[in-house]
Amino acid sequence: LAYGIGIPVAIRLIGAFMWKVGGEALELDTMTFYMGGFKNQYRYWETANLLRKLVLIVVMTFVDEPRLQIYVLMWMLSVLLGLQLWCQPFDLRTANYLEAMLLVALIVCLNLGLPLIPGESGHAFFRASALGSGALSVLDWILIITILVVQGA
Repeated sequence: LAYGIGIPVAIRLIGAFMWKVGGEALELDTMTFYMGGFKNQYRYWETANLLRKLVLIVVMTFVDEPRLQIYVLMWMLSVLLGLQLWCQPFDLRTANYLEAMLLVALIVCLNLGLPLIPGESGHAFFRASALGSGALSVLDWILIITILVVQGA
């Protein structure tokens, strides 16, 4: 909790103090490690990234139902994708594009993984093939290939 909320709040407070004491130039010079690469009006965008990680950790820790975890994460990532596309906070156009594609890849992987989660009947929508319990299904291969493509293998 201290990492997820404390660090973003502390950095914002330190930045505000720097701005009040020495102006925007001092704030930008001192906080370059945190604000580098972002447009000036979105210089605290890294806070959104830290909060995204906090929500991910909270959902995976405190939500017991795997399907609900995936649904919550898909909604969160969809909202963040919308914000990314609307604000385009990075200085470089390529960085905005890559961040948007990262969020799309995460949403696609969550959607592909959803049928693998056992439902109320105790069975997943897609099961392992008839070749045996250790065999990979078609959906497994699709997930593996998607992850390898995203990782750049």
